Amino acid sequence: MTKLNTTKVGNQTPKKYRWPIWFPYPNSWLKALFIALFLRVIAFVFTNTGELGFKIASFTNSPELLIIFSILAVISPIFVITFTHHIFHVIIGKFFPSIQAPEIGKTQVFMPGIVSIWEGLYGWMAIVLSTLISFLFIIIFFPISNLNLYQSVEFYTEFQETITVIFGSIWIITVALLYQIDFLFKRRLLFVSLENSNKEQNSPSLNNTQTNLTNDNNNSVDVEMDRLRGSMGLTEMKGTKKPSTHSQSSHNTTDDNFQKALKLAKNAAQLTRTANTKSEWYQVGKEWQKTIEMLKTVPISHPNYAAAQEKIIDYQKYINYAQKIINSKHINN
Repeated sequence: MTKLNTTKVGNQTPKKYRWPIWFPYPNSWLKALFIALFLRVIAFVFTNTGELGFKIASFTNSPELLIIFSILAVISPIFVITFTHHIFHVIIGKFFPSIQAPEIGKTQVFMPGIVSIWEGLYGWMAIVLSTLISFLFIIIFFPISNLNLYQSVEFYTEFQETITVIFGSIWIITVALLYQIDFLFKRRLLFVSLENSNKEQNSPSLNNTQTNLTNDNNNSVDVEMDRLRGSMGLTEMKGTKKPSTHSQSSHNTTDDNFQKALKLAKNAAQLTRTANTKSEWYQVGKEWQKTIEMLKTVPISHPNYAAAQEKIIDYQKYINYAQKIINSKHINN
């Protein structure tokens, strides 16, 4: 439901947090609390589906129908969580589009996206695992032989109330930990994706390399678009040492090329900031490629040669990102 945390483009090192990596982040706790509050709805759908199936199977004397409704009852929470997540983000996308998570993409009213389906599957798995783990903990550490599971809550003894609080606390913590694992797994996938993209060989043009790229997960593409625009700050160029007066005449032509490259980079950065369609991103890639080609004309003897080589590496990353966005299905033509 929130944006994934990513790594820095330059050194590809994971972002530092103020708390231990395995301690659930606020987003994990929020998901756990949401699932806990939603349990009554899930239990209602689960039990009523099972009871309806049992009545129909008994009336028709059909064990096959009983099996079918039993399976539907077991998987019904997946549909409940999936469509709840989907409807929630449809509302967010319509009334508060500025806070919509980019990985959600374009939402259709009646068709849940892949993110909502994943939330449904993972949410139901988290419920089942957390319930089993909580029961295991209670059974091991507390005598429950006198517990009556069918007794109304109003008539619980002090011991039963204590067991219930402990069970609920363990359940919430376990769900939060499971969602933290899910978050860390997604972040690791994104880190590997960005790391691999930076290892790609420099290509002469977008046309020659575009067919060799695979479609990346929409989450990483959207994040990379944001990072690409944000990391440049309209690509403020790093300060470079001006050539000394006595050598200016010998480097006039190549120095002009270096300055031309800086102007091309500024123009490419402006296009990057405003690009929205595939054709615009294709033009972004071409502009960065022109900049790189101009930088390659700076000779080794030039005072700004080292700076030019650094910029070639940096600008190639922008071309790689533009290629990923062009190959993404989650962008208009």
